[in-house]
Amino acid sequence: MKILVTGGAGFIGGHLAKSLKSKGHTVILCDLPGKFSEVAKKEYQCIECDVSDKIQVFKLPSVDAVYHLAAQSGTASAIKDLNKDLNWNATGTLNICQYVIQNKIKLFCFTSSMAVYGNAEGAGETNLTKPTSPYGMSKLCAENYVNYVKSKSPLTRICIFRIFNCYGPGQDTKNLTQGLASIFMQQLNRSNTIEVTGSLERQRDLIYIDDVVSALELFIENHFVEGTYNLCTNESVSISKLIDVAYETSGFNYDKLNKVNIGGPAEDPFMSTGDNKKLVSLNWKPKTSLREGLLECWKTIRSKK
Repeated sequence: MKILVTGGAGFIGGHLAKSLKSKGHTVILCDLPGKFSEVAKKEYQCIECDVSDKIQVFKLPSVDAVYHLAAQSGTASAIKDLNKDLNWNATGTLNICQYVIQNKIKLFCFTSSMAVYGNAEGAGETNLTKPTSPYGMSKLCAENYVNYVKSKSPLTRICIFRIFNCYGPGQDTKNLTQGLASIFMQQLNRSNTIEVTGSLERQRDLIYIDDVVSALELFIENHFVEGTYNLCTNESVSISKLIDVAYETSGFNYDKLNKVNIGGPAEDPFMSTGDNKKLVSLNWKPKTSLREGLLECWKTIRSKK
């Protein structure tokens, strides 16, 4: 199968592309200019494209399936530049939707976010969407565009995955606004001080990258996968507990572990946990525990020393 992955130079996109290729698929990556590594250029057909530019999007080759991951990700980044957030997440998705309709793409998967729920505990797919941040609002707008495709291209099978807090090796740990688990492991590698952007008592649903990829691949492997799904573990972890588990996993023996709240955006929800029963009913389930996932992150970080 020929598959286009937008945002292919990113964290989730890169892992997804690698897995799809290993299963014999022809994978084409699309991302902004300057994003692709030399390794990626050797492994895949890489197309530099800004999805917020309709002219560029319409030049993309026709494929059998599209995974649309390209986005501005994160609440803090969205607040800094509302127009960029809207262009990438909403306008960019609209352009990809029009590309899907024009080329009569058979399979279309969009990665949304738990941010569409706003402050929610154990949110299910039928829960009222009440985003509290511009990021969540733009992702919800994008979801509506994706669902619009069905009315114009009824033969296209569509799936939306609302991904909760994904983490794993290879995540950008320089960005303190996303990828909390990976960031904390990187900070532990440097000192006994963990800087937290927001309350230590916030609750999050953390899911390992391999489990995210396996769910995304389920879309092209199982023709019953259609509609909207939460991509999460169904387990709630406080930020304070996450740091404790990360510390235990590292094996370090600091006399004192400092947890410092450096402040964060007010729009960041206190409670953001999900219900994954709908996806689990399709014989998918997360296989990696938080401790196991953090250990893989730690091994990767230490291997680079």
